[in-house]
Amino acid sequence: MATTPNYGWVTPAPTDFVTDLPADFEVFADAVDASFTASEGDLLVGGATNIFSPLTIGANATVLTSNGTTATWAAPAAAGTKEWDLVASGTIANGSSALNLTGLTGKDSYRLIVSGVRASGTGGQYRLRINNDTGSNYNFYGFRVTSTPTLEKDGDSGTTYAIISTGTDSSNSTEFIFDISGCLSTTEHKLWNAEGFIYGTSIRGFTHSGVYMSNSAITELNWLITSATFTQGSYKLYGSA
Repeated sequence: MATTPNYGWVTPAPTDFVTDLPADFEVFADAVDASFTASEGDLLVGGATNIFSPLTIGANATVLTSNGTTATWAAPAAAGTKEWDLVASGTIANGSSALNLTGLTGKDSYRLIVSGVRASGTGGQYRLRINNDTGSNYNFYGFRVTSTPTLEKDGDSGTTYAIISTGTDSSNSTEFIFDISGCLSTTEHKLWNAEGFIYGTSIRGFTHSGVYMSNSAITELNWLITSATFTQGSYKLYGSA
């Protein structure tokens, strides 16, 4: 009788009689069957010596992967970093005139979302400063929309704030989103965009885009009100690396 080179299965010999073949193939089939015994969920994996062997099913929630040599079970890779991470959130204090978000670090972009803001009186403005910078380092263009669009823009010399909304009113609420990018750079100016909606006794929207003309990294955002104080509002600050 001969045997196969890898598994040693017994095969019929050329000199066997025909009447010997049924018994020979029975021995061969039994050997094949025994070689590939595996439990439910197991996989057959090739080995270094051309021999297949069962890979026992992995633990719950593991995935089949490679270690560079053979297949193996492992925990799945950690989920990727979220596009936006919540950095800070809270309410705007009643009677305050500024929301100062300080100690910002490690994020190249920030998104400030302010909701349900109201003022104690009329005639003021909502403004935003960056790094509490009161210098003439802001330029912007924008539209204020009521029944018709109105162009709003600063002078070419720059202003001392990034204006977000005009016309505070105790009967109106304001929602807005402010985005700024390039915050980690110490060699480039920072671009920002803002849009929002004012509703209550009057309804209007606004959208502004501008540049903060400073090469300083962004470590602080300051949401301000003039000629009045905040009476309510909440905020969420998100950051992205």
